[in-house]
Amino acid sequence: MLLTKSAMAKIGLYSTTILALLGCDPVSSATDALSDKIDQREDSFITKRDQKLKDEVSRAPAIIEGDTVMLDKSQLTSVKTARYQPSFSLEGVIKPILHTPIYPPDGTAVKEMLVKAGEVVEKDQPIAIMTATHTGTPTPLTAPHAGVISEVIDGDDKENAPLFYLSDESKYQFVSRLPSYLKPHIQIGNSVELTIEGNTFGGQVTNATIDHTSFEYLDVQVQIPPKKDNLQALRTGQLVKGVIEYGQIEVGALLPDYAIMGDDLNPLDLSALYVPPHKPSAPITASAWVVKQNAHLQLAPIHVIEYQPTTRRFLVSGITDDSLIVLTTLPKNADGKQVIID
Repeated sequence: MLLTKSAMAKIGLYSTTILALLGCDPVSSATDALSDKIDQREDSFITKRDQKLKDEVSRAPAIIEGDTVMLDKSQLTSVKTARYQPSFSLEGVIKPILHTPIYPPDGTAVKEMLVKAGEVVEKDQPIAIMTATHTGTPTPLTAPHAGVISEVIDGDDKENAPLFYLSDESKYQFVSRLPSYLKPHIQIGNSVELTIEGNTFGGQVTNATIDHTSFEYLDVQVQIPPKKDNLQALRTGQLVKGVIEYGQIEVGALLPDYAIMGDDLNPLDLSALYVPPHKPSAPITASAWVVKQNAHLQLAPIHVIEYQPTTRRFLVSGITDDSLIVLTTLPKNADGKQVIID
């Protein structure tokens, strides 16, 4: 039966109305469904590929004889590279730069507290009435600067303790602890873009000090001069995060997790990077076995930059593209030995 143009138009209108009522866009729905199927197939393919590689690698353990190491060809792979911008993250808890303890003058006792925690005071405003111990003469205790009374302490309970803590909440700072090897990339005055509960602030590095108890860590102090319109968005105790980029665009190598070794020369646990943002706050120190152009093994020091979910590989620095990656574990004494491929 042939349909007239009028009938076809009615059918088209009816179909569109039904789809609209269902909240369904036929084109986008079909596209989304197809994309999901493609993603699932790609994910399944990558999973099978990685499992096959692991099975092949484990089937033929390395054989060490004298100054040589015999490896199966499945245990070696060429270097695949990706470009990245070197960076590291900063994280800490904000606190006022000026946080002043206020002590009672010598030879005095508290007669009356004039302020409570949370009150805003001006410079030279009386905050307590003190009396001289011997004469009983009342004397006002005044605020040394403007700010907020952040804490009131009962002086009768703690000898030589301050009566108040006064915080200037117009300027904040935080301290972030980083690995000490990053010190060459941190300069006093470095600008840092910071995020605090969805608000963006500009920060500046004001100090970077090595922890001399272990020399492994670096404490980086960042000052946050808030914008006037965002001043109320800052509060003591808020978590702040930021990123510092340094150097030029670099090229890193893509490695599977089982090729990245920890201090015990077993695959390093990098499972924390499987969840967003897939990057550590600072590059993770690790090692990887590589075969150099002279066909000798080297335990190369590397840094893990990030995890790439699309390839299921970790981006690392420290490996050149003229190397071969070893995909199996080896003992420490394999370092420097010549490789023979079975």
